[in-house]
Amino acid sequence: MENKKRIKELAQNYFNQWNKNDTSYLVDIFTDEVEFNGNIYPIIVDWAKQAIGHDAVMEMNQFEDDIILHAHPLSIDVIGDTAYCDLIITVSKIHDFGPPELLYELRVMDVINFSPGGKVMEITAYKGAFPEGMLEGQPLRKPIEN
Repeated sequence: MENKKRIKELAQNYFNQWNKNDTSYLVDIFTDEVEFNGNIYPIIVDWAKQAIGHDAVMEMNQFEDDIILHAHPLSIDVIGDTAYCDLIITVSKIHDFGPPELLYELRVMDVINFSPGGKVMEITAYKGAFPEGMLEGQPLRKPIEN
C-alpha cells in the first residue's frame, strides 16, 4: 500500500508542477531515456507523436507563449509502479487584457511509468477514458465525447 500511495503522490505532483510550467522540476523528474507516446497532443499544439529521451520530451513541454495547458486529474489509479491518470486537459489562450479564453477541453488518459527511484520513465497518452475493466476489473467512468 505504501508504494501505491507514493506513486499516486508522484503523479499528482507531476501534474501540479506541469500546470505551473516548472521546467526545473520537469528536468529533474524525467529519466534520461524517458519516452512520450501519444497521438492526441498534435491536436493541441504542434508536437511530435513520439519523443524519446530527456531533451526531446522537455522540448515537447514547451508551449506557445499565448497558450496555456492545464491537466485536471479526475482520478489516479495505481498498479505496481504505473499511474493510470484520468484527466481533463484545458487549452486556453492568453490575451493582453482580460482572463484567458478557454479554447477547448480534452478527456485524456495518461499512463505514467515510474522508475524505482521515482522518476518518469514513460508517458503514454490516450484520447478518452480507458475501456471498462482495463484496470483489472476496477470500475471506470465511461468516455465522454470530445
